[in-house]
Amino acid sequence: MSRRAWWADCHHGHANVLTYCKRPFKNVESMHLAMQRNANSRCKKGDTIVHIGDWCTRGKARGVEGMRWKAEMYEDFYEAKIIHIRGNHDGNNGVKHAFEYATVAMGGFKFFVIHKPPYRKEEIPIDCDAVLCGHVHEKWSHIWVDDIPVINLGVDQHRFMPKFDDEVIGLYTHLMREKEGSNEPEHSLLAPGGPDCFIAEHI
Repeated sequence: MSRRAWWADCHHGHANVLTYCKRPFKNVESMHLAMQRNANSRCKKGDTIVHIGDWCTRGKARGVEGMRWKAEMYEDFYEAKIIHIRGNHDGNNGVKHAFEYATVAMGGFKFFVIHKPPYRKEEIPIDCDAVLCGHVHEKWSHIWVDDIPVINLGVDQHRFMPKFDDEVIGLYTHLMREKEGSNEPEHSLLAPGGPDCFIAEHI
């Protein structure tokens, strides 16, 4: 059975991100190999990875000198199909058919998916339970916008591993229990997901 996973802020080919975000790699080549190994150990052919922005950077100034790879060349690293939510670095790197945002139903909850996190409740669709984002890298794992959790799915927060639907639902339910002061067991961090759909719209 095919599965869906979530990722953000891979920044393939971006040498400076190692310094900016204190990533534990000697160079971008070792970062690429680690992410490839991690993702392919979980996500197989027939699976889908939704990448929430900033897939890669190409060109001498911000990446590896002489490296002119486009997005699809990095996509070939992975067994799973890659679907893109556009990030601020995805304007000229060859990312094609990217969505600006998405609303996704998973396990009875509705998630708003966008690269840059919203900081005001009016930026979040009224019927959404939570937000999935990237952009902020190592700065925080989640914040609250009023009563709505904004969850950072960037690689810097999740050991460079993509998260499956059920794990994302688990992160959400854990945060809600924590906010409500519940003492329920924490094994539901990996709560099974229910029927889902992927509904994305261009702005």
